[in-house]
Amino acid sequence: MDTKDLINGDLIVQIYSGSLWEAEIIKSLLTQASIKSYLNNRMLNAFSTDSAQQENVQVMILDSDSSNAKSIISQYLKIRGNRF
Repeated sequence: MDTKDLINGDLIVQIYSGSLWEAEIIKSLLTQASIKSYLNNRMLNAFSTDSAQQENVQVMILDSDSSNAKSIISQYLKIRGNRF
């Protein structure tokens, strides 16, 4: 996890980094679980034709939500056949 800034004393951390489409799915799953998140590098990657650049979208959340978010992402990746 990469720490970034503070919001009300809570660190903002990177919980996932990958392709734009998968980051959007993970953000949606987190939103359904009432976990606020945002994507870094979304606009840069949306217009990129270089596949290497399209893999650097980061899902950012509050550190206090990281335990629940890890569980959600783990379940998602397990269904897809990956490990987190």
